[in-house]
Amino acid sequence: MAIKSLLTLLVGADTSGMNTNLKKGEKQLGRFGKTAQGLGGIIGKLGGAFALLAIGRDVVQRIVAFDDAMVGLSAILRTSRADIKNLEEQAIKLGGATLFTANQIGLLQTELARYGFDVSEIEDSTEAILDFAAAAKIEATDASRLAAGTLRAFGMDASEMTHVVDVLTNGLTKSALDFDSLSQAMIYAAPI
Repeated sequence: MAIKSLLTLLVGADTSGMNTNLKKGEKQLGRFGKTAQGLGGIIGKLGGAFALLAIGRDVVQRIVAFDDAMVGLSAILRTSRADIKNLEEQAIKLGGATLFTANQIGLLQTELARYGFDVSEIEDSTEAILDFAAAAKIEATDASRLAAGTLRAFGMDASEMTHVVDVLTNGLTKSALDFDSLSQAMIYAAPI
């Protein structure tokens, strides 16, 4: 009986104070929710600002990398930046029109300069080598090394670069050869 009386006392207890406290808690929770939403907006804006800063940093890094490539190219050619203006413009133009960046094209041009190509030969060869690189799905610098090495190994003139890259492209796309195999084969085939 004592337990039953205790239960009746507990269940029948005055809950009006509890209801008042619950309503206060709901109001406080609502204010917290609004504050959290405001903080979420601020955090979102900060995240956006950081994203813009990261994009800006990336753009600056790309510009610096392209400038470094052009400085290296002019140094290898032993000429001024003004003398390679056409190559810079070509790299920028092709960088916007192909799947290669202007920096990658600048590095391709630098590789050609290392093989002894002059400014006009580099300008005439760049687009054909980019087409080869895209068709073979290889890096532009790798394509330029193979194409320039093949051209020089066979004693051909730079004006024949389009023919050379056409033959190399056919060798890769219409056979079981991969790029490394073709590169190795050219080491042995050229002296013959």
